[in-house]
Amino acid sequence: MNRQRPTCAALAVVMPILTVVMLCADVRLWGHDTAPADLGPLKFRHIVIDRHPYARPHCKTAGDLDGDGAPDVLAASHAGAGLFWYQWPDWTKRRIDSGAFTTDTQVADVDDDGDLDIIIPKIDVGLVWYENPRPKGNPTSDEWKLHAIDSKPAHDVEVGDVDGDGKVDIVVREETTRVYWQESPDKWHESEASRGGRGGTALGDIDGDGNLDIAQNGYWLEAPADRDGAWTRHEMAPGWPDDVGVLVTDINKDGRPDVLIAPAEEEGKLVWYESPDPKKGPWKEHVIDDTVSHVHTFKVADVNRDGNLDVIIAEMEQSRERRIMILLNQGDALRWDAQVVGRSGSHNVRVADIGNDGDVDIIGANHGNHGGPTPIEYWENLSSKPASTLSLDQWERHVIDSDRPERAVFIVPADVDGDGKPDLVTGAWWYRNPGEAEGDWTRQAVGEGFGDVAVAYDFDRDGAIDLLGTKGAPQSKEPTTLAWARNDGKGAFKILDNIPEPGGDFLQGVAIVRPYLGRSIQVALSWHAAGKGVQMLSVPKDPSSDQWGLDTASKESQDEALSVGLIDGEVLLDLLLGTKWLRNEETKWTLHTLHPTEGDPDRNKLVDMNGNGRLDAVVGFEAINEPGKLAWYEQPSESAETWTEHVISLDVVGPMSVDVADIDRDGDVDVIVGEHNYEQPETAKLHIFENIDGKSTEWKDHVISVGDEHHDGAVVVDIEGDGDLDIVSIGWSHRRVLLYENKAIRDTQQSK
Repeated sequence: MNRQRPTCAALAVVMPILTVVMLCADVRLWGHDTAPADLGPLKFRHIVIDRHPYARPHCKTAGDLDGDGAPDVLAASHAGAGLFWYQWPDWTKRRIDSGAFTTDTQVADVDDDGDLDIIIPKIDVGLVWYENPRPKGNPTSDEWKLHAIDSKPAHDVEVGDVDGDGKVDIVVREETTRVYWQESPDKWHESEASRGGRGGTALGDIDGDGNLDIAQNGYWLEAPADRDGAWTRHEMAPGWPDDVGVLVTDINKDGRPDVLIAPAEEEGKLVWYESPDPKKGPWKEHVIDDTVSHVHTFKVADVNRDGNLDVIIAEMEQSRERRIMILLNQGDALRWDAQVVGRSGSHNVRVADIGNDGDVDIIGANHGNHGGPTPIEYWENLSSKPASTLSLDQWERHVIDSDRPERAVFIVPADVDGDGKPDLVTGAWWYRNPGEAEGDWTRQAVGEGFGDVAVAYDFDRDGAIDLLGTKGAPQSKEPTTLAWARNDGKGAFKILDNIPEPGGDFLQGVAIVRPYLGRSIQVALSWHAAGKGVQMLSVPKDPSSDQWGLDTASKESQDEALSVGLIDGEVLLDLLLGTKWLRNEETKWTLHTLHPTEGDPDRNKLVDMNGNGRLDAVVGFEAINEPGKLAWYEQPSESAETWTEHVISLDVVGPMSVDVADIDRDGDVDVIVGEHNYEQPETAKLHIFENIDGKSTEWKDHVISVGDEHHDGAVVVDIEGDGDLDIVSIGWSHRRVLLYENKAIRDTQQSK
């Protein structure tokens, strides 16, 4: 009798705050039958687990690491920030190890003690596995012991019991495909399976002999009878590139494993090859979608619970459309109903039942190699239950600091001390997050020679968040110069000033333009004083020793906030100035007016307001001590054309503190606004404009606090890691540092 050997999915029970966009129908059909299926679009909502993670989170996976029966999420940085896991349900962020990691990771019970361990290639170390402290220890507080397997590098990682001896084996690929047969958790027998290619490896019992075979770039490798035997290559479809995504599964339910392949680093087609006699062939090709691009990883699961395996794909950020898409199998694997659930792109997508509610969710993050944002995120399948929403009227105000020294322009949430909790940086000071809103927020100086923070980012790529700002406080009589604060990872900074003098007065806008294809990090600057244009800092390879570069991106500026995003849908990050935007054309920046409205834009945000996949602009206009306009501008299909104005409110006094997020978790974007009213600060309000219809055309105003003037504040962040979003803020006319705690989840839990 043939033995059925489990792959990673069987070995690891992988069943498995919130910026949310309800994803409506974006449906197309492929296949022989062009009649639409009698199936409404699946409902998903987009949930951000970590809004501002470490640089380049290449590795992602999901599994129950803490033994509570629900999947957690794991991610690792390619840029040296470390290996982390996010504990369900609050997504508490916990560091397992420091360092840089490659591209792939898996979870499985390596030591057969009943819990999930982590298998991952670590840069400059090699292939390793981390031992889960369970069952005797606590994975949230105890050390995850590192076990080295081999010093060779690896791109692909797959795990499974290849030879049926009951132990987890590991297959890796980095040009050479190697198999690590487990003799014991600390003793592995290495053999070579093949050479050539770089990306695309999957395990499955293709020939039905009970051992796991390897599928790669249009061929499969038959497992030998013994560990040192040769792996026999069988061709399926020659001509595939060196980098593919590949998967083995019985997609048409005929009892034989089929092989799915898609291009990982270029445009092409997603296909499945129907299994014949696998050793003789021919393998019949069936095209699922011939329009895919840069599909680094895809998965299969029964997403709509109709008994058929569907295909979940994500196109990476360098693709044109950046789709996160489900291809729904209409029963015979020849007809496919496609639903796009997101258009932000993702890399190394994973699927799991987050929350154990009985349906399949999608987990991912962009890799960040091409400059885009890299939030750790998932798309929650709402098939099993309606979306739970939160109240917008349960808030508690906390004064973190009643008298901060000096005025500050910005308030920046960032994990300064590396403990996984967002601290707050404003002016020349940072405040350590005590873990509870009402706790003791200790104020600490960034360092002598650093006066006013503007942005937090890991400039030297050592895994610690650094700071950039001006050397003096706002409106200082001294000439404005820039400095950056290099973090040791625990919140101790060295102040460096190897940056050219920019010539502005004080910063009003700053945006990180992340690197594309190895180019340097850039920082866009906008000054309060007119006539300075939009300047661009270039961060050198060694930001501590080498001089930073300074150029002018545009002589024209709107002298206020800057937001960065892929406005035109291309791979280079563009800049929003307010009612104008700069298209990044690699060697130059081209100015466009998005709407010829009157008034001076002050704060702005880029976000998809109506769920059509294009970035829109939310703008609060300058109106000091008087009512001003708050509006959003809908991007047309051609970004260079005039955008449509939608007024949210004309009654907010000084809408000069603006943020956007799904505060109530109903699947659409809400707008947070603080009033800049220093003449009557006792009447100044903090608003949440609730998106009523999900299309950003109807709004309800919730006033959550009165009595604080706001300036460049009203920033959304989950301070306590409890799953709801809080708001932090500062003002121009006072020295308070303010936290508005969202009590919606805590009050709901206490009432149960």
